[in-house]
Amino acid sequence: MKKVGIITDSGAGLEYMHFEHNIKIARIPINYGEKVLLDGKDTNAYEFYDMISESNIIPSTSAPYPSEIINSVKECVSEGCTDVVYIPLSTGLSGYGNNLFVNGDSYAKGVNFHIFPCHTTCIMQAYLAKYAEILANKNYEPEEILKELKIMQDNTFAYFVVDNLQYLVKNGRLSAALGFIGGIMKIKPIIFLGDDSGLLKIHEKVRTLNKALKREFDLVEEGIANAKEVIFLAQDSGRPNEIKSMIETLKTKFSHKLVSVGYSPIAPCIGAHSGPGLLGIGAITIDNLAEKEELKKL
Repeated sequence: MKKVGIITDSGAGLEYMHFEHNIKIARIPINYGEKVLLDGKDTNAYEFYDMISESNIIPSTSAPYPSEIINSVKECVSEGCTDVVYIPLSTGLSGYGNNLFVNGDSYAKGVNFHIFPCHTTCIMQAYLAKYAEILANKNYEPEEILKELKIMQDNTFAYFVVDNLQYLVKNGRLSAALGFIGGIMKIKPIIFLGDDSGLLKIHEKVRTLNKALKREFDLVEEGIANAKEVIFLAQDSGRPNEIKSMIETLKTKFSHKLVSVGYSPIAPCIGAHSGPGLLGIGAITIDNLAEKEELKKL
């Protein structure tokens, strides 16, 4: 009988989620000046954003070390797994996921290695990994798990408002000219993540933070217009007071469709590119998921 283990990377921020899990995590290295910090081991979201807010250093990231993936697979094998489903952060944001499709077997000795073509990250990736674990615990075949993850991913999206544009400019997500103009005119780009490209896309440019945050709620409302049951999502990078208020707004504004509100700070390996001050909300429509009742229990 097959036993399926689940592995993801630290982009999912699983250690900050409210649910328990036995998902293995491959840590992503963050290059911070002359230091290399393993996300979730050498730093965490609560200290990372304070650290970079007080520094002129713009961090960068690298793919997980092969040993991180190999050791995660070994853990699964030691628990009797015959198969592993690996969920990397969006292949549109990092090339390492695509490389796994070519070289994955070299990391996976003793198991069948299945890679999900992920187009998202952060809390959305965390829910994908948790749903995969739910399915595995119910003895779904690996191919069935991948199929269900695709349905969930296709019904998941998020919008982010970025307060500090210098990180997006430095990491090539925003042109220097737009970053300069945006800084002078207080333009706050609303960034979308939720299509098959897996890319962070500037959806709109709104003047002033308050207007941009209000527009986020309008966009979420448009995105769930035909949904019946929704898990709402909230994320931030070092803005705990604002995100608490946004969570309460999600609960009241969308109470007629609300299953729950999941919250997580943005993992440092993602925040290294977006910087501090990010506020994001999103949604997972669970109407068509085979095990949606299990998701309601989270």
